[in-house]
Parts: sequence; C-alpha cells; structure tokens
Amino acid sequence: MYSEAILCKIAPGKKSVIYCNRALAQLKLENNAIALYDACESIKLDPTNPKGFYRRGQAYTAMRQLKNAVADFKTVCKMQPTNKDAREKYEMT
Repeated sequence: MYSEAILCKIAPGKKSVIYCNRALAQLKLENNAIALYDACESIKLDPTNPKGFYRRGQAYTAMRQLKNAVADFKTVCKMQPTNKDAREKYEMT
C-alpha cells in the first residue's frame, strides 16, 4: 500500500513520511538497499524529517556502512537531542 500511496498527489512532507514507513517495512524484510533508497527519497522530500535520517542510518548499519550510519544518527541527535534511541545507536556505531 505504501507504493500506491507514493504515486498519489500529496504534499512532499506527507510523502516523506510514507517513504519512511516503507523504508521501515523494507528493513524488516531485510531489503536493505531498497530501504536505503526509500530513506534517501524521504530526506530529499523533507530534509527536516529526523525519521528519514534515522531510517537511512538503520539501512547503512544493516549494510555495514558504519561511517555513513554514524553521520545519520549524529544528524538525528542534533535534530532531536532527547532521542535516546538515536543517541544509543550513534554511540554504538
């Protein structure tokens, strides 16, 4: 359903959320490259959406691209200083 929703004419901010949600679904299915693509699209549509960076960090972690993952988790920490999960992932990678 996420793929169908992406094709609809909706505001970029809402479409960014849909890409984030689809990225999470792809991560759960271990389709990491597709999750990375979706997270990147989310960030393109709304560079202020911390979940886009978080999902991309998760995808990079799954793909063993830890330098990129750290950069994304650091961005989330700057955007949301109280995000404990992002802080933990930033410190662990």
